[in-house]
Amino acid sequence: MKERNGKGAGVALVLLSAFLYGATPMLTKQTYLIGSDPLTSTLLRASLALPLLALIVVLKGESLLLKRHEILPMTATGLAGGVTMILLAGSYAYIPVGVATVMHFVYPVLVALLGRVWLKERLNGKKLLALVLSVSGILCFFERGGQVLDLRGVAMALCSGLTFACYVILMGRPVIRDMWYMRTAFWNAVFGVVAAGGYGLVTHGIRTDFDPRCYLYMLAVSVLTMGVAVPALKVGVRRIGSLPASVLSTLEPISSVILSAIFLGETISPMRLLGCVLVIASVVVIALAETKRSE
Repeated sequence: MKERNGKGAGVALVLLSAFLYGATPMLTKQTYLIGSDPLTSTLLRASLALPLLALIVVLKGESLLLKRHEILPMTATGLAGGVTMILLAGSYAYIPVGVATVMHFVYPVLVALLGRVWLKERLNGKKLLALVLSVSGILCFFERGGQVLDLRGVAMALCSGLTFACYVILMGRPVIRDMWYMRTAFWNAVFGVVAAGGYGLVTHGIRTDFDPRCYLYMLAVSVLTMGVAVPALKVGVRRIGSLPASVLSTLEPISSVILSAIFLGETISPMRLLGCVLVIASVVVIALAETKRSE
């Protein structure tokens, strides 16, 4: 009975994490309506998360400083995560939040492809099927006669999937994998500030004339993702395993599509709904392929 309750709690935690990841883009989109922009919102999100994450790491008794052998791997990982945040937030300014989230969710397929090129892993039949499903799903969003999608937003969303795929692979390297996850989250936030702040300084793209409510929106995003979603996913994976967690995480694009339709008035046609289903199916296939490989 205790084991069953533990797994039930694990399922609930993974679903909570996926729901929060799917819901927070709406808060980001809201900041654009009151004077912010993708770059500024990304900078606020990362910088507002730093004090909370630093406090958690210190209270745990962990060191905030990187060890010598952690510097280069964490720099590469953190910058990949920072660029991902900028690209994904940027896509919200051009295409519906739900569509952007679904397109970003091609990253599991991209991880498999990068694993083939980068790590020389074998691309089996299930991974090829996932690739076909994913590409077919994306093509459904370009239906004839439907609402025209801004190609800038599409490119940003897809590129965010690519950079996040790099981030996932780097997170799997031994040095980063062995770091405590909240310490890793702290340094991800640091490099998020570096990436967004550095790009903003070069391009003079950081705005300061936005509504003060933007601070509240992005603080909520930081707390809900870093303070709730990240630890919930970590504990959930520990209780139910990576495969069920991967499958349950497909709630993220589903919740994003549904919530953006309810609260932002975004609409989705039957063809694009089919695209969502195909992309999510590709994630499930990849999860099954990974399980088969680990057996």
